Amino acid sequence: MTKKQGKTLNEDWAVAKVVKNQQGEKVFRFHLSAPVTGRDGKVHMGTAIVDLTEQEVPEELEAANGERDTK
Repeated sequence: MTKKQGKTLNEDWAVAKVVKNQQGEKVFRFHLSAPVTGRDGKVHMGTAIVDLTEQEVPEELEAANGERDTK
């Protein structure tokens, strides 16, 4: 997605940034927000903060065509 296309996204999308987490590691962080109906029947704004980090996995565990080989 280009910057121009990104500017057309609605307010539920936030710009992802590279930041340091609580452990001091660099992570790719973005926020997701959506209205959620609570147990009380009222609508609240639910927000999730997502941190992505690079993980090295053995080659045999990488997904191939959407299927994960667990052998």
